[in-house]
Amino acid sequence: MPADIIHDDPFSDYIERGLAFEQSYGSGGGDALKAKEAIAWRLHEQGSAAGGMLLGDSLISGRVSFLRKDIQVVSFARELVVRSFQALNAIADKTHWDWYYLGLAHESGRGTTVDYSQAVECYRRSKELGNPYAEFEEIWFEYLARSNILEAILRFRSCEGRLKHFAEATARALSLLALGPVREMGSYQHAWRIFELSRLLHVFLYHDKGQRQLHIAIEAEWRAEVPQLEVLGTASSALVLFLIAKRSRCNPTSQKALHWLRLAARPDSQEFFAIVKGQLNDEDELRLLSEVCAENQWGDSELARFVASEIDLL
Repeated sequence: MPADIIHDDPFSDYIERGLAFEQSYGSGGGDALKAKEAIAWRLHEQGSAAGGMLLGDSLISGRVSFLRKDIQVVSFARELVVRSFQALNAIADKTHWDWYYLGLAHESGRGTTVDYSQAVECYRRSKELGNPYAEFEEIWFEYLARSNILEAILRFRSCEGRLKHFAEATARALSLLALGPVREMGSYQHAWRIFELSRLLHVFLYHDKGQRQLHIAIEAEWRAEVPQLEVLGTASSALVLFLIAKRSRCNPTSQKALHWLRLAARPDSQEFFAIVKGQLNDEDELRLLSEVCAENQWGDSELARFVASEIDLL
């Protein structure tokens, strides 16, 4: 179990287990998910309104229970979040967890309608009462409610608490979006921008709704750029198209990623070499570059030596 799990606070325990699970790419599998769910059931059964909201939201999001096979998961959870929302509203002296899960109800429409402004207010109150996770949520929903990207960047950069690392990664991603596309379309600088954006999106940014907003904005930018990039016909533009084809959820280019990688390959380009070193994790890509190096007699190049060493490790 991670050292930073807080044993005397089941709500923190639940969140920390989720963070550990995501950051370890699902280490622990079903047992880890069952342990998380067990915490949520225990909180609910103890009569906690916040715990009921936590459990209900978890079941609705996952649409499955690992511990209770005797319930209709979604219908049970929908009834539970309605009751939990009413119970949370009725509490006169709310704790920071009550405010936190009331914020979750407003952000996701659990037992009520979606209202980002109300979510912001709830998370703000939770933060003021000492919740170490609430500031991150407050900033996200302020951004989603107001769409002020510069303010969000500044606030994420100064965010404290347990999610400081994710706030910093989010600020970097938003900063790249705020800067807008590069001036020289299809350049190696353009490729670096795509590389950094895709890298950040594959770092766990913790927040599903916020990350989805980033994906939407980035995918829209990539789709708009593809027609001009495909006309350019340069090695650097092919590298940009390779990165887009590889990292997009739905490849918006006219060819598969390997096609663009073949056109992008250059044995004497430090820019190409530096970027592909951080991107090549696929055997087919390595084999293709090995073929390209052989076809063009680039066997003495740094690229050929790197590819050969990586293939040896397969």
